Amino acid sequence: MRISYSSLEAFQKCPLKFKFSEIDDIGEPKGKEAVFGNYLHEILKWFYEKDPHFPDMEKLLDYYYRHWSKNDFSWNGSGEEKDYFQEGLRILESFYKNNLPAQSSILDLETKFEVVIEEKEKNGKKHILSGIIDRIDKLPDGRIEIIDYKTGKRIASQKEADNNLQLSLYALAVKNRWPKISLKNISLSLYFL
Repeated sequence: MRISYSSLEAFQKCPLKFKFSEIDDIGEPKGKEAVFGNYLHEILKWFYEKDPHFPDMEKLLDYYYRHWSKNDFSWNGSGEEKDYFQEGLRILESFYKNNLPAQSSILDLETKFEVVIEEKEKNGKKHILSGIIDRIDKLPDGRIEIIDYKTGKRIASQKEADNNLQLSLYALAVKNRWPKISLKNISLSLYFL
């Protein structure tokens, strides 16, 4: 079986939703929050691909503005689209002010991964956990930081962050990719944009 974190999360929240989307393969259109979040991920990927010669804030916002119209989404009126657009500008301005100059080296962006889990007790069946890690950095002290961007309005509590299954799966993926890295040298970060 191949499964992603979002599929596991869907199962935890609503097994019937999981059945419809993963087993019955009934697609669900992306909502405005998902479209907006994906767009900000694309913008940040473009920005961090320029490492170590990051664009200034004006170029970042210009890139955001020029590529906004490529969002293929039906907004509920121009007011809703304008609100989301303005929120994106606010997020990017704040992100830029709070994160530059960069203190780490980027190792990878939008990293696709697969981790094979083998059942030892049931005929050796294999399961594949797959996903995409937003960013992997090397910190000045040599540790690795796994970063996942969040664009939702709700910020997780520290307890929720400490028990975040998504980041645990990402740590497995990084450990699988670079087996010599000790888990104690991996930091996990949720970055709430």
